Amino acid sequence: FDVLKTHRQVEFAGSLGGVRRTPGTVDSMRLLMTGSSGHSRGGHRALYAGLVPRLLKVVPASAIMVATFELLKNEFSERNSRSALAAMA
Repeated sequence: FDVLKTHRQVEFAGSLGGVRRTPGTVDSMRLLMTGSSGHSRGGHRALYAGLVPRLLKVVPASAIMVATFELLKNEFSERNSRSALAAMA
């Protein structure tokens, strides 16, 4: 479904120079599914175009983000515990 987002962004960028109305999400979906408006491929298959490259980007980035979050969460939790114990002493 990343194709639909990219299609909408391209349509919006193309309309910035003029007064052209960009199609809505439903219109973009219809154009993508029917294969009209200059698209070489339409149908359900077009929705998954570029899925593998997108996954190759998103999966490692998400893993790094979650691992970093967990690491920092544990580090700050330990620091808070130590400072709370020091304040009690």
